[in-house]
Amino acid sequence: MTAIQMIDVHLPTTDGRVLILSRYTQPEPDHQVLLQRLHLTLPAQPPPKISQQGENDATEPIAL
Repeated sequence: MTAIQMIDVHLPTTDGRVLILSRYTQPEPDHQVLLQRLHLTLPAQPPPKISQQGENDATEPIAL
């Protein structure tokens, strides 16, 4: 199950802010079978956040 990872993708915007997309990787087919047999589902992908350049903690969710 360590193959399923959570990553943060940081995309700079033209106005100096950073769009942060926290995403988990999709499970491999054998992991998906195991999740199904254990009656587990992965949570929905978190909403994107936007912050000022260089700010790590001061993020706010945005609606797309």
